Amino acid sequence: MWSKLLSDMNAEGLKNVELARSEPIEDLGLTSFIQKFPNSPLAQLASRVGKEDIRWLGQKGASPEQIRTAEARLGVSFPDSYRQFLLASNGFLIPGSFCCVLLPVDLVRRFGDDNPDIVKLWKALVEEDPNLADEDDYACRIGDTIQISEGPLDYDLFALLDTASTSPEGEAWTIMHTRQGCNEYETFAKLAEEIGKPSQQRVDE
Repeated sequence: MWSKLLSDMNAEGLKNVELARSEPIEDLGLTSFIQKFPNSPLAQLASRVGKEDIRWLGQKGASPEQIRTAEARLGVSFPDSYRQFLLASNGFLIPGSFCCVLLPVDLVRRFGDDNPDIVKLWKALVEEDPNLADEDDYACRIGDTIQISEGPLDYDLFALLDTASTSPEGEAWTIMHTRQGCNEYETFAKLAEEIGKPSQQRVDE
């Protein structure tokens, strides 16, 4: 399964890079990641995107030990499909997409660690209007969700694992959080499938 999902994400990312050559845009969504984590091998790959002929936007898979170390650091168990992704590729670039960087496992962290202002805002909104979210809604515990992506500069676009929840598929819900709200996926694999869809197909749906 992951061979196809990664190939689809890779094709979408490379297509966006080529489009940017003919229709220049300021940012393919990689700048924030490159600036924050310059020593990361994935960030170093990102810094070459658009400048060199790169044909694969992924990395060597994480080891089981690397995954266990991250789980112990965060005090969580990763959903199975997310773990399978990491074993296949320890992070991935999808330039120009709505989820530009899937982080390597050593950079995965709690959302509240780097985003206290967003957490404070959502907490205030929920306290002001409890109808915005019930106790099962991720917004009530957004600071404790696991951030697994890095978004473009000046945009609140984050892929989050709500490990305190369980979807009908038996995995933690995967959340694509935006300023306007969120999209929820029953498994991480379903988010990956969405990322890999041609952009026009997503629009049509």
